[in-house]
Amino acid sequence: MPRAEAHQQGLDLWHLLATAQGLGLFLASTVLMLLCYAGILRQQLGWSKGQRCGVLQSLRDSLAGLLPTFGLYLLLVVTVVPGLLLLLPGLGLLVLFFFAWVALIEEKLQPLAAIRRSMALVRGRFLAVASLLAAVLAVVIVFTLLVGILLAVVMYLAGQGDRPAHAGLSLSRWLMACIVAVPVVYVGAVSVAAYRAVTTPAS
Repeated sequence: MPRAEAHQQGLDLWHLLATAQGLGLFLASTVLMLLCYAGILRQQLGWSKGQRCGVLQSLRDSLAGLLPTFGLYLLLVVTVVPGLLLLLPGLGLLVLFFFAWVALIEEKLQPLAAIRRSMALVRGRFLAVASLLAAVLAVVIVFTLLVGILLAVVMYLAGQGDRPAHAGLSLSRWLMACIVAVPVVYVGAVSVAAYRAVTTPAS
């Protein structure tokens, strides 16, 4: 992880990102994260339709659709992140874009089309989607804080406190990857379930 690498090299995160190695590490981490999240969504979308999709096939499909996925990621970053600096506009955009990832993959849309599709699905359901998003964020934040505290205590007791050894740093990376995977899977499952709920015609 970029932050762990910065700590190991005695640099802060921003100085590390200013180097070619740091920038390359950040881009590689971002691409890997997007591939994994897209693969998880494909798995969950298949399960929601009663279909079985192999993990390798999901990852291959995610790799084939990497450009639209990365394009959507960039659009969300340049729109939501500045809005979050003002809090309410950013939170409003998070609600409007809630279904963008699922729509991109399930309906095979381009990034702008996926955002428009998400806004159309949220229209008339803004408060309901906002409440769902707030609950999801609360669960993720509480989970991350509790597990982060537990991890810090475990690493400290293992003697990996202020200056972690290489083995301890490697262990912390694996533990953090496992920890991050849990909320990612949870958010994907909630997004897919909500998408199915708003797109399935009432019987």
